[in-house]
Amino acid sequence: MIRLNTALVRASAVRSVGGFREQFRAVEDWHLWLMLAGTGHRFAFLDDAACLSAVRVNPRGLSKDGPGMRRWHLPVLQDLWGRGSLDFFMRIKILVRYADFLLELRLIKREPVILLPLRRTAFLLQLVPITLAITPFWLFARPFRR
Repeated sequence: MIRLNTALVRASAVRSVGGFREQFRAVEDWHLWLMLAGTGHRFAFLDDAACLSAVRVNPRGLSKDGPGMRRWHLPVLQDLWGRGSLDFFMRIKILVRYADFLLELRLIKREPVILLPLRRTAFLLQLVPITLAITPFWLFARPFRR
């Protein structure tokens, strides 16, 4: 996990991916990291005892909003898929991850799904066969998950 308050990012890199998408409430930082990684930006970790960070814990903070984070998980993946800057295999991985989480949200948690208008038809045309293909494996593996 990358803590935003301990990350230094070039402003030009953030601008190059369109900055924070405030619409992805509770996961806008995760979306930013995925966009940066997906467009080839590199990350480094400074493992130095002199580098400290304080984290303010707020029981009502966005990081404690599990339903809100789940609500925007799929739209973030769809947005990333729809940007077109990813290679074929990464786009397939996103679709598989999307299908996996979609099955979890709809069949287990019975929560609604937000579908973005961004390339919706093309996205659904690729998502449906992937979802149908993984469903038997998903059903089999479900009892073995946490």
